[in-house]
Formats: sequence, structure tokens, C-alpha cells
Amino acid sequence: MSPSTQPCVTAPQLPLYIDNGRLVLHQILGVGAYGSVYRATDTQTGQTYAVKSLNKTGLDSRQRAFQIQEARLHGAVSGHPNIATLHRVIEEDECLHMILDCGSEGDLFYTITEREGFIGNTLAIKSIFNQIARAVMHCHSHGVYHRDLK
Repeated sequence: MSPSTQPCVTAPQLPLYIDNGRLVLHQILGVGAYGSVYRATDTQTGQTYAVKSLNKTGLDSRQRAFQIQEARLHGAVSGHPNIATLHRVIEEDECLHMILDCGSEGDLFYTITEREGFIGNTLAIKSIFNQIARAVMHCHSHGVYHRDLK
């Protein structure tokens, strides 16, 4: 696999292509301990997605099982209006890619801290909190519990 197709490596050069060229990853949205999240475009439809690329390199069987479980559980709670839908999972030699809805407004932290209209706006804050609570209740009703809500 050439560097132009390895989104799980540190600081990859963009653009990157996955899914036999179907998806082009063109912007890093976030980087974590286990992988990266990219803004991607479907080259056939023009649809925008978020692609969570989890690094499989060097993982033991227990860690791989956690990755597979994460994808399975996300799929189980997809379809709720306040949870990014998991459209499909692409498995490559070095990465597990989760193809998700991409929020047009950015992430919640950015929305709350940087956008006008939230600081001191009790109604807007209550609305966001209620959306989070409904999403958590939906997850719990499907037996999915998360220790790191964002």
C-alpha cells in the first residue's frame, strides 16, 4: 500500500483514497490515540462523510476485538437523529474505516465555544443538552453505554 492510501499513519499527506478510490479523504478533522477522523467525499455521488480510520497495526486480538465491537455497537445505535449514522465499515490491512455522517456545523465543542449565540443563551444550551440526553437514552435503550461522551 502506498503512502497516498494509508490514512492511519501519522500526519499523512492528503488527499488519500480508500475503498478502491471511491472515497477521497481531504481534511483531517481530528486525531486521537487510536486513529484519525477525516472529511471525505464520495467520488461517485459527491456526498460528504466523516471517516474514522482506526489503526490496526500492532494490535493484539483483544484490541482488535474492541475495534470490531465499536463498529458493531455504533451500527446498533445508528438511525437516531442525534447520532452520526454509520453507513458502512471498510477493512483494510492497516486500518478499519468507519464511514459516518459528517456534521455540517462541526463538532459540539466548536459549536458551543466559537459560534455566536450560545454563550449565555439558556434556550440554545438547553436544546443542545436535551439532544445529548435523547441520544444517550437511545444508546442505553440498545444496551450501549459510553464512558467518553463528546
